[in-house]
Amino acid sequence: MSSLAAQKATLDKVLTLLNAYNLDGLAELFTPDFIRYLQPKASVEPHQLNTQQLVFGLNRIGQQFTTPIVYKFHNHVHDAEAHKSVVEFSNHAETSVGPFGVEGVLFFQFSDDGEKISTVVEYVDSIKHCAFQEKLAAAKVEGMH
Repeated sequence: MSSLAAQKATLDKVLTLLNAYNLDGLAELFTPDFIRYLQPKASVEPHQLNTQQLVFGLNRIGQQFTTPIVYKFHNHVHDAEAHKSVVEFSNHAETSVGPFGVEGVLFFQFSDDGEKISTVVEYVDSIKHCAFQEKLAAAKVEGMH
């Protein structure tokens, strides 16, 4: 399989695993030195996370979902030579504190064979993301969680 075909197949796996919220399966697609960078840096989450930290954070927020989260990828752009792909994404779910959903762009850096992901740079709608985190924090203060 070409590197480009492998990159596309890996992104298909990422989407399937995210929609199943199979975070252990997702982690298996990452290289040992995987790093995810969240942009903008002003977000309420740490700017840089390794696999373990990312899975922990996704598990934490996933505990709030009252409906399955639905991810969609749009407008794929691939560079086989550079082993990179860019996709727009959106997600949504209902939670114990109201609707959750963000939109953004994901930049993926792949291993040379295209089967593993070494880096993700994620640009999110920080206003929506921060507003949800604030609602979650307020609910914790009120004793809901």
